[in-house]
Amino acid sequence: DVVTLFNPGVQAMTGYDEEEALGRDLDEVFHFEEDELARLASIDSELAASFKQGVLFGAEGNELQIELLASDISGQGNAGGRVLTLRDVTAQVRMEQELAMVDKMSSVGVLAGGIAHDFNNLLTAIYGNVAMAEASIDSRELALDYLKRTGESLQLATNLTKQLLTFSTGSEPVRNVVDVERMVRDATGFALSGSSIAVSFDIEVDLARVEVDAGQMQQAIGNIILNAKQALDDVGRITISAKNFQDSSAQGGSFVSICISDNGPGIDSQ
Repeated sequence: DVVTLFNPGVQAMTGYDEEEALGRDLDEVFHFEEDELARLASIDSELAASFKQGVLFGAEGNELQIELLASDISGQGNAGGRVLTLRDVTAQVRMEQELAMVDKMSSVGVLAGGIAHDFNNLLTAIYGNVAMAEASIDSRELALDYLKRTGESLQLATNLTKQLLTFSTGSEPVRNVVDVERMVRDATGFALSGSSIAVSFDIEVDLARVEVDAGQMQQAIGNIILNAKQALDDVGRITISAKNFQDSSAQGGSFVSICISDNGPGIDSQ
């Protein structure tokens, strides 16, 4: 790993002159950091040993995204060495990042539309329950029931706000160990509030508890139930099952399966 040839191309990329590089150890003039994700993504171990992707740190503090190909060479007797071939892919990587950002912004737009839809449903429930509580003010028990439903809707709105903060700050979801049956029943009850649709539950007796972001899971389940409700046109039956199952091929091995089905007409195949 002593530099014996330092051509003009690598001089321009590293910022070191040939006179500075010749005779020195390679790591003194060639500061390269391999991209860990690219290394892990390689499925060919032999290729991974010779072809690398990462960042080249120049003498002036500049950074270049490069592809590096290492080829062994041999000479007479025991003489040998390596040829390192570099390709500057900084512009290509930047373009890929910009395209990824465009895709991400498109996804954010879809996300924002979905959240606006969810907030609208929550506000409708809150206004409706408050109005019914006012109309039932002479019946303390009935008014309290409507106010309780209002509180549940406000809690869901709070969870939705927390999800927005999670997405905006890039932080991790807030996971807690939860009772799956209660989570499913609460999400279903809210989504079908005031509906005439019948619901049947098939919940395994010793259903395992799971570690999830309860707010996000309730939102996902609630949206599926709302879609089923719209497909049924408020008339029909929704069946929800939750069971334990094992999958030795997946990390962890133990899971809970939640299945939601309805007896609606479905989507026209045409």
